[in-house]
Amino acid sequence: MGRKRQRKLVAPGSDYPPPRQLFPCSTFQPLDLLRFLKLSLQLEYLSLLAVKVLHILNLGGDNLNLLRLKNLNRLHFMELHRLTVLKHKTLMETQKILLS
Repeated sequence: MGRKRQRKLVAPGSDYPPPRQLFPCSTFQPLDLLRFLKLSLQLEYLSLLAVKVLHILNLGGDNLNLLRLKNLNRLHFMELHRLTVLKHKTLMETQKILLS
C-alpha cells in the first residue's frame, strides 16, 4: 500500500511556499537570466508603445497626430492606426447603443 503524505507544519504568517524570486540571477541559470532580460526589454518597449498610443488617443486619434510621432517605423505606424480606428468604431457603436 502507498505511504501517507505528511503535511508540513507551517508557522502562521510565514510564506509557504516561499515567494518566487523575481530576478533569477542568485542561482545563476544563464537561460533563465536571458529569458528574464529579454522579457523585460519587450515589456519596456511595449509600455513605451502603449504610452504613445494613449497620447494619440488623448489627442483625438486623427491620422495627422500619428504623423507627429517620432522614431516610429512603418509597422508600428500601421498598428497604431489600426488601434485608433478600432477605438473610433467602438466609440461610435457605444453611442448608437446609448442613443437607441
